[in-house]
Amino acid sequence: MINKNSLLGIRIDTFNNDLYAALDQLKDGNDVLIVTLDVHQLLSVRFNKKLKNIIENASLVIAAHPSISKAYKFIYKEDLEYIKDFNLFSSVLSYIEQRKMTMFLFGDEEKYFFTITEKMKKIYPDISILGTYQNTKNKSELDKAFIGFKKMDPDVFFIYMPFKKSLYWFNENNGKLGMKLCVPMSRPLDCFCGKKKSPSMKLIEANKDEAFYLKRNIFRIFLYFDYIRFWILVFFEKVAVNRAKKRIMKNAKREAKREAKLEKIKAKELKKEEKMALKESKKEAKMEAKREKIRAKELKKDEKQALKEAKKALKEENKALKKEKKALKKETLPKEEDKKE
Repeated sequence: MINKNSLLGIRIDTFNNDLYAALDQLKDGNDVLIVTLDVHQLLSVRFNKKLKNIIENASLVIAAHPSISKAYKFIYKEDLEYIKDFNLFSSVLSYIEQRKMTMFLFGDEEKYFFTITEKMKKIYPDISILGTYQNTKNKSELDKAFIGFKKMDPDVFFIYMPFKKSLYWFNENNGKLGMKLCVPMSRPLDCFCGKKKSPSMKLIEANKDEAFYLKRNIFRIFLYFDYIRFWILVFFEKVAVNRAKKRIMKNAKREAKREAKLEKIKAKELKKEEKMALKESKKEAKMEAKREKIRAKELKKDEKQALKEAKKALKEENKALKKEKKALKKETLPKEEDKKE
């Protein structure tokens, strides 16, 4: 998996130290741009908005110098893999050979194309080189060349131009190429064709190629000014990151305190609400008790009234019974007198 990272505001990718897996992930795309950045190129991108935008939209951005990896670890305390441009060039050629892929060489200096392709065939005999083409300023000729590129459909398109020019050219013609993998390579191809003397593998593996170039040309000492500027920027980036971390920690603590305060306030409010609810429930219970007493009193009154009325009814019944008895006695007395006579 390709993961995007950032150093000094410039995109740098990681791919779990598995370049072939990253290339397998990208090989079926269209106009896939693979870029390497050393310290000098990273600084030139940092101060160039157009280049920065191109790098941001690239498919894979690889750190090409150990200083970038060290700086990233110094700032973020995380490992960042890097591949030197010479190693990347040979790895891509090996990948093309193993995967039985095709390639095309495009660039400014046609006089070196034959030497480059012949050397490639000797070292990587199974590579299929579809052709070469020199860059031209004539737009109509270039458009015709694009038609030819699409017909040939190479898997890898090597751009042999200086760093900035290759990126500008790709950006201007993006969408017209129809290529799968576009890989700008300048310094490795210069050394590959004999235009410049290449450092030995020992120097490359020991990460001393800058010292090699400095010895070859003493006037290139200005390269070390780039390193000084780079590490100064890295130091300030480290300070900024630490400050940002401290701010994040402070904000997190503040947020935690605020949350704790809010929780306390909520707890107090809940207690108040519970107390209010208890008070109200007690009031309701008292009111209910009073109502029950009133109801009981009313029931007692009703019962007393009912008893009084029942007593009255009994008295009236008793009176009625007495009257009936008297009436019966009166009726029985005359009959007995008549019998005696």
